[in-house]
Amino acid sequence: MDTKRNSNFSERERRKYPRIDLIFKVEYELLKNISNNKMEVSSGKGKDISLGGISFECNKSTDLKNGDMVLVNLSIPELEGNLNAMGRIIRVWEEEGKTFCALKFTTIDPVDYEILNRMIQENLK
Repeated sequence: MDTKRNSNFSERERRKYPRIDLIFKVEYELLKNISNNKMEVSSGKGKDISLGGISFECNKSTDLKNGDMVLVNLSIPELEGNLNAMGRIIRVWEEEGKTFCALKFTTIDPVDYEILNRMIQENLK
Protein backbone atom coordinates (compact mmCIF):
# COMPACT_ATOMS: atom_id res chain seq x y z
CA MET A 1 0.00 0.00 0.00
CA ASP A 2 1.32 3.46 -0.93
CA THR A 3 1.28 5.41 2.37
CA LYS A 4 2.24 8.69 0.71
CA ARG A 5 -0.84 8.54 -1.48
CA ASN A 6 -3.04 7.81 1.55
CA SER A 7 -1.55 10.68 3.55
CA ASN A 8 -2.34 13.09 0.71
CA PHE A 9 -5.87 11.73 0.51
CA SER A 10 -6.42 12.19 4.25
CA GLU A 11 -5.09 15.76 4.02
CA ARG A 12 -7.66 16.55 1.32
CA GLU A 13 -10.38 14.95 3.43
CA ARG A 14 -9.43 17.16 6.41
CA ARG A 15 -9.88 20.34 4.40
CA LYS A 16 -13.18 22.07 5.13
CA TYR A 17 -12.98 24.46 2.16
CA PRO A 18 -11.68 23.83 -1.36
CA ARG A 19 -8.69 25.99 -2.22
CA ILE A 20 -7.33 27.33 -5.45
CA ASP A 21 -3.77 28.19 -6.37
CA LEU A 22 -3.69 31.89 -7.09
CA ILE A 23 -1.05 34.63 -7.14
CA PHE A 24 -2.25 37.87 -5.55
CA LYS A 25 -0.92 40.78 -3.51
CA VAL A 26 -1.23 40.59 0.27
CA GLU A 27 -0.72 43.50 2.64
CA TYR A 28 -0.70 42.47 6.28
CA GLU A 29 -0.27 43.97 9.71
CA LEU A 30 0.17 42.36 13.11
CA LEU A 31 -2.66 43.30 15.46
CA LYS A 32 -0.25 43.68 18.39
CA ASN A 33 1.56 46.41 16.41
CA ILE A 34 -1.71 48.29 15.96
CA SER A 35 -2.42 48.21 19.70
CA ASN A 36 1.13 49.52 20.33
CA ASN A 37 0.54 52.35 17.80
CA LYS A 38 3.22 50.89 15.49
CA MET A 39 1.71 51.05 12.04
CA GLU A 40 3.82 48.50 10.14
CA VAL A 41 2.20 47.27 6.97
CA SER A 42 4.15 44.56 5.19
CA SER A 43 3.44 43.04 1.83
CA GLY A 44 3.74 39.58 0.40
CA LYS A 45 2.50 37.38 -2.41
CA GLY A 46 -0.49 35.05 -2.09
CA LYS A 47 0.06 31.40 -2.96
CA ASP A 48 -3.45 29.96 -2.55
CA ILE A 49 -6.83 30.92 -1.15
CA SER A 50 -10.00 29.31 0.20
CA LEU A 51 -13.02 30.51 2.16
CA GLY A 52 -11.14 29.44 5.27
CA GLY A 53 -7.91 31.35 4.70
CA ILE A 54 -4.81 31.93 2.62
CA SER A 55 -1.20 30.85 2.24
CA PHE A 56 1.21 33.60 1.34
CA GLU A 57 4.87 34.43 1.07
CA CYS A 58 5.69 36.72 3.96
CA ASN A 59 8.57 39.01 4.74
CA LYS A 60 11.12 37.30 7.02
CA SER A 61 11.69 40.55 8.88
CA THR A 62 8.09 40.64 10.17
CA ASP A 63 8.80 37.47 12.16
CA LEU A 64 5.25 36.10 12.09
CA LYS A 65 4.60 33.21 14.47
CA ASN A 66 1.86 30.64 14.98
CA GLY A 67 -1.00 32.24 16.86
CA ASP A 68 -0.31 35.82 15.72
CA MET A 69 -3.44 37.77 14.80
CA VAL A 70 -3.09 39.64 11.52
CA LEU A 71 -5.15 42.08 9.46
CA VAL A 72 -4.91 41.36 5.72
CA ASN A 73 -5.82 43.30 2.62
CA LEU A 74 -6.01 41.09 -0.48
CA SER A 75 -5.65 42.51 -3.96
CA ILE A 76 -6.89 39.80 -6.33
CA PRO A 77 -6.56 40.64 -10.05
CA GLU A 78 -9.89 39.00 -11.00
CA LEU A 79 -11.84 41.16 -8.55
CA GLU A 80 -12.61 44.84 -8.49
CA GLY A 81 -11.40 46.36 -5.24
CA ASN A 82 -9.72 44.60 -2.34
CA LEU A 83 -10.90 42.06 0.23
CA ASN A 84 -10.19 42.67 3.91
CA ALA A 85 -10.09 40.10 6.68
CA MET A 86 -8.59 39.29 10.03
CA GLY A 87 -7.02 35.95 10.81
CA ARG A 88 -4.70 33.84 12.91
CA ILE A 89 -1.36 32.50 11.66
CA ILE A 90 -1.60 28.71 11.93
CA ARG A 91 1.63 27.69 10.21
CA VAL A 92 4.95 29.22 9.17
CA TRP A 93 7.39 27.31 6.96
CA GLU A 94 10.40 27.69 4.68
CA GLU A 95 10.25 26.62 1.05
CA GLU A 96 13.00 27.17 -1.50
CA GLY A 97 14.61 29.89 0.64
CA LYS A 98 11.34 31.80 1.13
CA THR A 99 9.12 32.10 4.20
CA PHE A 100 5.43 31.24 3.88
CA CYS A 101 2.51 31.63 6.30
CA ALA A 102 -0.88 29.99 6.45
CA LEU A 103 -3.59 32.26 7.83
CA LYS A 104 -7.01 31.07 8.96
CA PHE A 105 -9.70 33.73 8.60
CA THR A 106 -11.38 34.65 11.89
CA THR A 107 -13.34 37.65 10.61
CA ILE A 108 -14.32 38.55 7.07
CA ASP A 109 -17.03 40.92 5.87
CA PRO A 110 -20.07 38.93 4.65
CA VAL A 111 -20.05 40.76 1.30
CA ASP A 112 -16.33 39.99 0.81
CA TYR A 113 -17.02 36.37 1.80
CA GLU A 114 -19.68 36.02 -0.92
CA ILE A 115 -17.43 37.68 -3.53
CA LEU A 116 -14.62 35.28 -2.58
CA ASN A 117 -16.99 32.30 -2.64
CA ARG A 118 -18.18 33.12 -6.19
CA MET A 119 -14.61 33.60 -7.42
CA ILE A 120 -13.47 30.27 -5.94
CA GLN A 121 -16.46 28.39 -7.34
CA GLU A 122 -15.83 29.83 -10.80
CA ASN A 123 -12.15 28.79 -10.65
CA LEU A 124 -13.06 25.25 -9.56
CA LYS A 125 -15.17 24.63 -12.69
